[in-house]
Amino acid sequence: MLSGSPSAATWLIALLAAPLVSGQSPQATITGPNFGFVYDGISHAVKPLVGNPAAGAIGPAAPVGWGLATAAISPRQDFALAVARDGGSVLLARLDGGNPATSVLDALAEAPDRLALSPGGGTAALYYAATQNIQVVTGLPDAPVFSSLDAEALPKPPDVLAVSDDGQAVLAGVNGAGAGQVYVLAGGGTAQAVFAAGRVAAMAFLHGSRDALVADGAANLVVRLTSLEGSPRASVLARQTNGIAGPVAVTASADNGAALVANADSSSVAVIDLAGGTTTVTACLCVPTTVAALRSPGVFRLNDVSGQPMTLVEIGGVRPVMTIIPPEVKQNAPRRIRIPEREVRQ
Repeated sequence: MLSGSPSAATWLIALLAAPLVSGQSPQATITGPNFGFVYDGISHAVKPLVGNPAAGAIGPAAPVGWGLATAAISPRQDFALAVARDGGSVLLARLDGGNPATSVLDALAEAPDRLALSPGGGTAALYYAATQNIQVVTGLPDAPVFSSLDAEALPKPPDVLAVSDDGQAVLAGVNGAGAGQVYVLAGGGTAQAVFAAGRVAAMAFLHGSRDALVADGAANLVVRLTSLEGSPRASVLARQTNGIAGPVAVTASADNGAALVANADSSSVAVIDLAGGTTTVTACLCVPTTVAALRSPGVFRLNDVSGQPMTLVEIGGVRPVMTIIPPEVKQNAPRRIRIPEREVRQ
């Protein structure tokens, strides 16, 4: 017989036998179709987006063999450039086969403070605050070639970094008290100021070009920088009156026909026609944090793994189309079950 006062209760903690971390899997391959990958900063892993954009889900962690402090996914979805949590080694994780292979890029110093991939993904830039140096890697992922830029001329470590596909142009966005500045870095340690902003929120080069897009988070402005190797010029593409509101990310479509801007303040994405100049703003019912290209043409991811639904946007039609990927379901977490005391008669 179970005894005790009527208000007393017995609490049973039921622990399920499987792993406690969502997405962990013992499998050693990436199985099934996927339309891209995403870095999960919660579980420190790269995960596939399985299925298709219209009916997708976040899959189990890709078996890259390392816990990751950060990772940048190539727009081609064939590799990730990552930093190991333990030791800070820079890793190249191949994702284009069923059996991912990860290697350490020994030519690069450990623990970069910031890294960026070019629009096509074949080039990377990594900034090291301790040495005030930027390492540029071209030829990714098959035949990496390493070079170095002196960044001592920058007034402070960059808040935003961007690199062109050919690796010949590197932009550093530096923010200070109430003002920001975009610098183009060149050999010999020079840093030329090319655009004064209220706050440099995001930057991205166009595909196969040395023209770049810059989002000003204070002025709610998006500009296009041209002639960076000569006499740089900034042309306004869209303003607050066109629907730019708290931009946090910017990128160009694969054909350079459009610029996509993630607006945090209005929970929307703005698509700027780079030929015609028109801007279309569409609510995303999310708080966007990025505009990351996926494998499917014209499809971009607007936020990261956060326990909330993930939003995708597809452009190329009459209007942008939003698709929602549900959040991961945390399986096998501890469950607390309340069993009230009762009398059991024999």
